[in-house]
Amino acid sequence: MTWWVLTGLQATPAPTSAVVLASTNNADFLYMAWAYHKPSWEARYKTVRGRRLLCGHYWKWDTPTITPQTEPGDTLTHTFSLSNLTPLSTIWYYLFALEGPYDREIQGPLCWFTLPFMPPGPIPTDEPIYWAIPGRILRCGNRYTFWANNTWYAFIPTSTSLTVWKLIDSVFNRLDQANEPTPAIGAFWDADARLDSLSAYIHIAFYQRSTSPNDHLCRYVKFALATDTWGSPETAHAEPYHGWPAYHVSLALDSNDKPHVVFPRIDLGFPIVFYRNKVAASWSAPEMAIWSHYRVITCDTCWIDPTNDAFHVCAVTNMYLHWYNKRPAGGSFQATLNSLLSGTNLPQHSLAAGVTIPHIAQISQTWRVNHWEGIPPSTHQDDLTLADSHFANMISSPAPPGEICIVYADLNNKLATIHRPPGGDWGAEQPTEYDVVSPLTAHYAHPDVIAALWECGGSQDTAFHAFYAPWH
Repeated sequence: MTWWVLTGLQATPAPTSAVVLASTNNADFLYMAWAYHKPSWEARYKTVRGRRLLCGHYWKWDTPTITPQTEPGDTLTHTFSLSNLTPLSTIWYYLFALEGPYDREIQGPLCWFTLPFMPPGPIPTDEPIYWAIPGRILRCGNRYTFWANNTWYAFIPTSTSLTVWKLIDSVFNRLDQANEPTPAIGAFWDADARLDSLSAYIHIAFYQRSTSPNDHLCRYVKFALATDTWGSPETAHAEPYHGWPAYHVSLALDSNDKPHVVFPRIDLGFPIVFYRNKVAASWSAPEMAIWSHYRVITCDTCWIDPTNDAFHVCAVTNMYLHWYNKRPAGGSFQATLNSLLSGTNLPQHSLAAGVTIPHIAQISQTWRVNHWEGIPPSTHQDDLTLADSHFANMISSPAPPGEICIVYADLNNKLATIHRPPGGDWGAEQPTEYDVVSPLTAHYAHPDVIAALWECGGSQDTAFHAFYAPWH
């Protein structure tokens, strides 16, 4: 028996699932009792100097659902994942430990949450949709496709302009072209985007490589989906001119839709990955996120855990060595980096996650799909299947039960996926008939659709295809 009290409790409901995070002052293994109706209660009394005093309540259900914490053994932090919940329902719950005083449960307070409204889900396309976009810049690990306003949007950067396209009657239409951001000096080299929680804006970070002696610029802009119009760009970071070729940028939104960006900055003469987030009308001071002195670090990719706002970032050096780091919400980056295997990784990769656990997909120099997971991502499964490109896209459902898959091009240059169900093993490769040249990007749209964007041959050189995830 361990006496404990709750020191923290946070519930994060989704339309048909929820995650509850708790912390206690002493370590114990906890369970969650929950139901769709409020429990009854019994008064608990104690006798003090001959007087019978009320000292609390004991909650009771006839048939509650009992969910154990996901962490093994006695812990100070406790995670509970619920899935397949009734939409729009209210969940009543309390946490408890089995072995309490006098052979009774140690019960926490009774709590509740209501599942949010689930808007109409994304619709797959029957076949890929093709159109021409000269000079496009796509990168594995960045986001370019979004479901909003009951249709698909595609954000596609080019070296000379940022473009947003909307699917109308099976045709992608270019939006607000007159006000697209363009580089005043130099050219755009990379861009990343995220859709906010209200589907009101596409948030975009982009990197402008300038000509000497002008500053290179990491910039930020929002595209309003209510009006399909561009906002005014602002500078998130200005970097004095340098000649290194590493100009990648990555963006993530926290639970309050605040943008966080990572970008290259020169340190000891070499580019490393720095971080800033938006604070009111300004940006936070730069923080070093990933470093490897006397190496060029490139292809930075980031993700924020929606349950606790922890910031995860991964990048690779010109020696094919992957590095991972984490920044807790309100904290600092870890002082020691984590390496994801030495000397076998091609530059591009994809970072995503379900609940609390980061997942990284990559393709080795032996052309085999690899997967990394954990905090840090030190557990890995190698040689899952053969591939024909450098681009492995990590796809995961953000809610329990934790489905994941990887989207890539197979040996026949066809769009393909490989899937792992919760608690199961990786399945066989599932190829399609659609040709992929390069590069390939893919993005998950809740609840069960994957949207892929890739380069293809011919005059209609850009392809978009939305299809059901393997777990649909």
